[in-house]
Amino acid sequence: MSKTIFSVGFVLVFLVGLSFAQADLDSTTTVISDPSLIMDDTEKEIAHRKYQSWDEIFRLGKAQKSCRDSGVNIPEEYIAYTRYKIEQLFSDSSNFVFNEKELNYIVQQKLSEKAGNPSAESVKVFLRDGLIKASGTLLSPFRASVVVMIKSTIDDSTHDARLKVVSMKIKRKSFFSKFLPVPRPIVNNLANRDLKKILAFMREYGYQMKIVITPSAIRLLGHKIEPTISTTASFKNKR
Repeated sequence: MSKTIFSVGFVLVFLVGLSFAQADLDSTTTVISDPSLIMDDTEKEIAHRKYQSWDEIFRLGKAQKSCRDSGVNIPEEYIAYTRYKIEQLFSDSSNFVFNEKELNYIVQQKLSEKAGNPSAESVKVFLRDGLIKASGTLLSPFRASVVVMIKSTIDDSTHDARLKVVSMKIKRKSFFSKFLPVPRPIVNNLANRDLKKILAFMREYGYQMKIVITPSAIRLLGHKIEPTISTTASFKNKR
């Protein structure tokens, strides 16, 4: 059974990581002033609901990894609850498609959670001819403009979605500055670090995905596979 799904890890992590590969991401803020990205209250409500839904999945994945890293068996009840939340997410297809406004809103929400002095500003994300364009301004460790172009690919070994940087340029804001090349392997690793984790987590629960970038939205097209994690326990929503 084919379904269209979208990873919040993809939205919330790789765009930020790619755009500011040389910044301290623990202290970042973003400003969206482009009129085309301004949302009304209804649009914000929809985008925030999607963000919350995927953020919970992302946190469940981190908790599962923490158990394994600590040598602790994953509780049956946890597996059952996670399976329930994933199935609940799949019950609403609108959770799996994000347009430009929603992408920018979600990136902004994620960055706003970071505390401390801002190291970047004016972060924007656009969809262009099958590519993602992310741009912004670094504030530290030096002030510079950043522009990144990204496309989607497939991992040959896992068949999961992957992101590939087509180009990335950093221009220092000084009289003598020129566009500075950034090592592509470093940026690609940063782009896919958390994406790999969330997609591996979803694969364990029986969903494999690929990223599709269109002029109007980003999607993850997924299909059911045999899960590698299972439980005889069940979870029932008591509300």
